[in-house]
Amino acid sequence: MPINILLLDDSKVARMQARRVIAEAVPDATLTDTDNFDHFFELARQTAFDLVLIDYNMPNENGLSLAERLKTERPGCAWPC
Repeated sequence: MPINILLLDDSKVARMQARRVIAEAVPDATLTDTDNFDHFFELARQTAFDLVLIDYNMPNENGLSLAERLKTERPGCAWPC
């Protein structure tokens, strides 16, 4: 069964590298990526992801606070979501 992954990173290069590494490690994975907080939460509300990867160093907010916010907005989601 394919794994569904959501990635938030403000660096286009980091997202490209993650996409390449994930494609090699888990060829049947589906990776959705974004660099935008609002788009990230819109995606997280619309789709059930098996794994969420969040950059720690984001402008205006860090990855831990985003993870806490995601946990609040998606209470049924396993932690870490």
